[in-house]
Amino acid sequence: MGAIYISCIDQPVTVSAADVDPFDWSADAMPSAINGNGGKGSGTQVRPGAFVVSAFHCNFQANSWGWQMGLALADGSTASVRVQLRACSNTKAVRARFNTPEGQGLTSAVLTTTSGKRVRVVGMNNTSLPELELTRPEGAFARYMPIFIKAA
Repeated sequence: MGAIYISCIDQPVTVSAADVDPFDWSADAMPSAINGNGGKGSGTQVRPGAFVVSAFHCNFQANSWGWQMGLALADGSTASVRVQLRACSNTKAVRARFNTPEGQGLTSAVLTTTSGKRVRVVGMNNTSLPELELTRPEGAFARYMPIFIKAA
């Protein structure tokens, strides 16, 4: 399981993860891997029209599966949103949902950056996007949930 962060905006965006509860995830594959440097870096840059894949594996005994997704635009502005999974599966697609002051469990959220720009994040189930199905190197079938980053 994991996420595909897809940039649909006109400038590079750096994606990062924070507030990752280690009990929710396998120690060797957490959402914070997107940060680089063993999860301690500042994030991974996604160019306009490109995507990055971040693999993670959930711990089924966890109470919740979530993290704070950070976005840093090339102009220096930042925004963040809580990503929450309603269920977690290491073998099939799940849909990312977002918790904001406007509501919880949203499949789409508009964020205002520190400079006042607005971006939309959209969590989709990749069964509606079969071209995003990937195969792990060891040959086992794996699905990654797409998270689109769009202009709002």
